[in-house]
Amino acid sequence: MLKKLLLDKENTLFFIFNILATISGFISGVILSRYFSLEDFGQYKFILSIIPYFGILRLPGFDLVIQKDIIQQKYSLTKLLIIKYYKFLILFGVLINLFFIFYLNKPQIHYAFLIAFFTWFDRSTPIFFANQLFRTVRFMILIEAVLLLSLSLYTQYQCLSLNQFLLIYCSFVCFFSLSKALYSIYRFRDVIFSSNDDFEKPEKEAW
Repeated sequence: MLKKLLLDKENTLFFIFNILATISGFISGVILSRYFSLEDFGQYKFILSIIPYFGILRLPGFDLVIQKDIIQQKYSLTKLLIIKYYKFLILFGVLINLFFIFYLNKPQIHYAFLIAFFTWFDRSTPIFFANQLFRTVRFMILIEAVLLLSLSLYTQYQCLSLNQFLLIYCSFVCFFSLSKALYSIYRFRDVIFSSNDDFEKPEKEAW
């Protein structure tokens, strides 16, 4: 009986968080669409549409590996992916940023890349899922939606241009993603800085 009550409470909280996040996102879209011109709002939507293409390098399957390793308390694959792949991401990200700065004068695409770049290192969601902290994940989604709504209202109140809005929006998203990325690295600090003898080699097993 108690377990059922707790489950009902969690489901109710998830529903409330989802409704609030959805409403906040909808209101933000309405405010921005009414404030910006058709061309400016189209550029904003264009940035949002190309972020997932850069996000491919995030390797979504990595999240499943992290959840499995946390549950089994075996971090061999996680360490291998973090050390090898993160080095590649840092080098690749620096080179692409230099390319945007010196050769490609497309600030909108650069904004999209910067937003995606910091999300590559964010592994907080699978960490929370593996530890059954589902409410924390929903709460972070709600915070992002509410902050976007606040930024939309501030943009309208201060009569900001599209470039000013994009700069603030990009800074906010990058800071939020960087904070979660630093948490992810902190969570696996013992795994990252352990010697090769401190963890087992990956086992070949059926998924």
